[in-house]
Amino acid sequence: MVNKAWKIFPRPLLETILNNHVQHHRVPQPLFLHGPRGVGKTTLILNRLLDGWNKGPHITGYVDFGGGNNQEHTCYVPWTSWNNKCLTPPTLKSLNVQLETCLEQLVEKGISLGAIGSQQVFTTLNKWHGINTALHRIIDTRTALPVSGSRSVSKRNDKVSSSVLWSRAVFAISKEVKNEEIDEILGFNEKGKVVSIEEKSYFREAMLSLRLAKEVIEVHKKWRGNAARELNRSGGYSRSLANCFTDWPCLLLDLLSSSAELGYFQPKLVINNIEILRYATTDDTTVSAQMYHDSFLWRLIALGINERSLPVILVTSDSYYSYRVTFDFGYQEIFISRETFGWTPPEAKLHMVSDYFSESEWKVIVEVLGSNPRHISEIYTLKQSSYYDQIMQDSSGSTFEDIVDAYLAYLQVTVVNPAMDSVLFLMQKFAVDARDGKISKDRLQFGAPWRHPPRTDNPTVCLEWAKIQLMDFVHSLVNAEFGVCHSILSSIFCVHVLMPLLIWKKWAIGKGGVSMASSIVTNFGFGNKSPRGSVLQKRFQFFGWKASLRIDASLTGVRLNYFSDYSLEILDDPSATAMLEVGLLYTQRDPPYIRPISRGIERCLVRWLVHERMQMSFLQSFRYMWQRIIRGRSYRHLMKEAGYK
Repeated sequence: MVNKAWKIFPRPLLETILNNHVQHHRVPQPLFLHGPRGVGKTTLILNRLLDGWNKGPHITGYVDFGGGNNQEHTCYVPWTSWNNKCLTPPTLKSLNVQLETCLEQLVEKGISLGAIGSQQVFTTLNKWHGINTALHRIIDTRTALPVSGSRSVSKRNDKVSSSVLWSRAVFAISKEVKNEEIDEILGFNEKGKVVSIEEKSYFREAMLSLRLAKEVIEVHKKWRGNAARELNRSGGYSRSLANCFTDWPCLLLDLLSSSAELGYFQPKLVINNIEILRYATTDDTTVSAQMYHDSFLWRLIALGINERSLPVILVTSDSYYSYRVTFDFGYQEIFISRETFGWTPPEAKLHMVSDYFSESEWKVIVEVLGSNPRHISEIYTLKQSSYYDQIMQDSSGSTFEDIVDAYLAYLQVTVVNPAMDSVLFLMQKFAVDARDGKISKDRLQFGAPWRHPPRTDNPTVCLEWAKIQLMDFVHSLVNAEFGVCHSILSSIFCVHVLMPLLIWKKWAIGKGGVSMASSIVTNFGFGNKSPRGSVLQKRFQFFGWKASLRIDASLTGVRLNYFSDYSLEILDDPSATAMLEVGLLYTQRDPPYIRPISRGIERCLVRWLVHERMQMSFLQSFRYMWQRIIRGRSYRHLMKEAGYK
């Protein structure tokens, strides 16, 4: 049992869903595969699916923004979020190059199969961009015209069609590229491969057209360089500028999608750790990472809806893609969303007991760490090491529980404590933004525990306030047993407050018409005219509970619609958003709960709270107790259902 190698177990249902998605050569929507860290998403893609997605007509480009492009599982720590302050995020340029290189390799494969030609590259580029001026610039640069004659040549060429200019530009850049270089890229020099001269000429022209298209995009991007610097300085937003910097990868996606052919050339793309694209570092030569990320997703959505795109799978551990992204990008059905949580305890026991752990060892693991596959794998690796034998043979009587406790200490020191330091940093930033007026009044409304951040810029005072707020939040999570619902109301509130109001509203509509009922509700402060038309929407507030009520002003009746992003106060809590941002909490979609990413991380959060409580001075303890008693949080009304694990 001890010497048995670790096995990658199949996940039949999830594998079937993903395989069915990629078997189509074109699809209308991208697919998000999301779930907490450590549940085996990357392992499933790399070790179970990726090889099958590169057989026959299928070819899959794999991009991992968190660990490299190789198809081997890289040994990076999966617990720490890439937007964590303790890690240095990659640059947007490096991620852009990584994505473009992968897509270019897919296009080159399509060219070598004859699925993509020079005319297709020209048509796709000319469909979205005005290329004449850029082609003039490229031709003039290659032909080295004298300055005195450049203006007359430009005037003469203005009447030339785009296709003629394209042919001239392809001929101009062909002088700079050797045929042997193109043949090596396309694999014509491989042993046993025979290609006629006409076919080689066709393939070479397609490769030259691809290089020319990239150069045209670079010319357009260079022209917008000053505008990008001004945008970064002013902090504004420009869709045209954002699209400019995503033109090349989106053009490649368009090429691949239009050239996909069932049974012959079926490209697909897998992007792992897509959330890193939102937090990459940038400079003045490009737009912000958030703007680049949003532009890329918007154009991917538009390509799928309008013309169908190649299958794209976006893998992430950020709970933003579980819940919030559907609201930011329109509606819930805009993406295909698949959420995975790894094994349930019975499933994990079926795989683990007797093969990797004894019954007694398994009871300790599932009670302390849960059934997270990453926890189980790391514990088994520790059990295989010589350190385990040394501990178990110690005369002090060490047991398996000591090994698990040592692993918890490792998680505490290397994962949770640095992440909580990052949360404190984000909380201090929130205090500074609130003092500068950058936080909306809705988040600082009456009764909010975080309503009174320090008014001084003293970092010590801000740190103490942030720590008290964070401890208060963790304490409230402990009281709620680490299971807080984020999308439904308390049943007591619904029954005793909202339902009588709805019954009265429906009666008022029947008696006095829509206008009378709307005016009465508005006068009492329960509803306001919405700018969206015949919809009344207003937050209800009652002892910290909020609901979002939409009343259809037609005669079809009334209905409740709970907007998860506005319905409950926990989503306004800066401590909650900070812990979600660093990856310690996860907003799962079904059931809709905010919880730690694993039971092991949950125990580490409790240890952090106890340690910080013990380190407090008398004055700090008094302030903390004041916060708990007078302004403290309470999320027990949002607790998970009994029996939910």
